[in-house]
Amino acid sequence: MRLTTSALLCAAALAASCSNGSSFLAFGGPLFDEIATREDRVAIDFGDATALAVDSSFGDIAVVGTDAESPSVVAHISAPGRTQAEAEEVLARAFVEVRRDGDRIVVALVCDPLVLEAPLTRQELVALADFEVRVPSGADVVATTGSGSIRATGVLGAVEAATRYGDVVVAGAGGDVHASSGSGDVEGADLVGGAVVLESDYGDVALEGVRGRSVRLRSSSGSIALVGGASTSYELSTDYGDVEVRDATGALSARTASGGIRIDDFTGEIDAESRYGDVRVDALVGALRAATASGDVAVVARAGSLVESAWELASSYGDVELVAPADLACVLDASTGYGDISCEFDVLVSGGARDEDRLRGTIGAGGPALVLTSSSGDVRLRRR
Repeated sequence: MRLTTSALLCAAALAASCSNGSSFLAFGGPLFDEIATREDRVAIDFGDATALAVDSSFGDIAVVGTDAESPSVVAHISAPGRTQAEAEEVLARAFVEVRRDGDRIVVALVCDPLVLEAPLTRQELVALADFEVRVPSGADVVATTGSGSIRATGVLGAVEAATRYGDVVVAGAGGDVHASSGSGDVEGADLVGGAVVLESDYGDVALEGVRGRSVRLRSSSGSIALVGGASTSYELSTDYGDVEVRDATGALSARTASGGIRIDDFTGEIDAESRYGDVRVDALVGALRAATASGDVAVVARAGSLVESAWELASSYGDVELVAPADLACVLDASTGYGDISCEFDVLVSGGARDEDRLRGTIGAGGPALVLTSSSGDVRLRRR
C-alpha cells in the first residue's frame, strides 16, 4: 500500500506521546494534514549472506526471490507534517539502512524523530515506508510489520512473516514457513520441504499446494482451506468458520467450533469434528472419525478404504450416513436415540437379535469396530 493521509495520521498518533505518559491522538485534525514522499533505491551487496530481515513499524513489505534481478530494495517513504515544509523536514531525517548482521542482510527505515513540544504534550513525527526487496533465489526471509501487508514470493528458503494488521501471502518457499496476522487473511501457495504454520486471529487462512513435513492452519475467526497437499500431518482449526480440504494425502485433524467441514478427494487418516455444523467426507481412508454436536455426518469411503482401526461417525443432533465399499469388513455397532437404522450390508447379528434402536454384528470377515451413532437422527449404512 502507499501510505494515505489517514494512515499517516494514525501512525503519527501512535508515535506521539504526552508528558503524562498517555497517548496523544490527532486523527483528522489540522496538525498533520501535509505529506511529503520520496522513493529510495538501494543496491544490496548480499555476498555470502543467506537471509534477509525486514522490520517495519508501519507499511507493506514485498520480497521476491529471483536471480533474474540484482538484489536491491526500493523504499516508498512518506512523512507527515503540519505544513509541507515540516513534512519535508521529517522526510529529510529518514534513510534506508542496509547492514550485515551475521548471515543476514537487515533492511530498515531509520528516522531521527522531529520532536514537537507544547504545554503538557510531547510529540515525535517520524517517516514511514513500504518496502520492495529483491533477494537471491533460495534466501531465507524474516519480515515483520506492525501494520501493513506482507508478500513473500518467488524462489525462497524458509520464511517468517508477521503483521498485527494486514494480509500475508507466502508463495514459493522451500523451507519452514511461519506466517501470521493479528487481523487479516493469510495465504500460502506452492510450499515445499518444511513445516508450515499459517495463522490469523481474525481472518481466513488458505493453503494451495504443499509438500512438507507438517501443516498447521489456524484461525480464531475465519475459514480454513487446504487444496493440494502431500504432507505427513495436517492440523486445521478455527473457532468460527468452515473448514475445507481437497486433493490431499496424509493424516488430517480438522476442527471447528462453529461451521461445517468438507473433505473431498483425500487419502489417509481423518479426524474431523464440528460443534455446530455438518461434516461431509469423500475419501480413501484407513482410520476415520467424523463427529458433530449439531449437524449431519455424511461419509463416502472410496474403493480401497479399509477399517484398519476403529471408525466412528457420530452426531448428537442430525443424521449419520456412511457409504462404504462392497468389500467392507468390520464389527458394526449402529445406534440411535430417536430415529431409524438402515443397513444395505449383510450383518451377522450379535446374540442373534436386533433392537429397534441398535444394530450390532459382523460384516464380511469382521475386523475393527465401525461405530455409527446419533442421539437424534437416522443412521444409514449404504453399499457403494
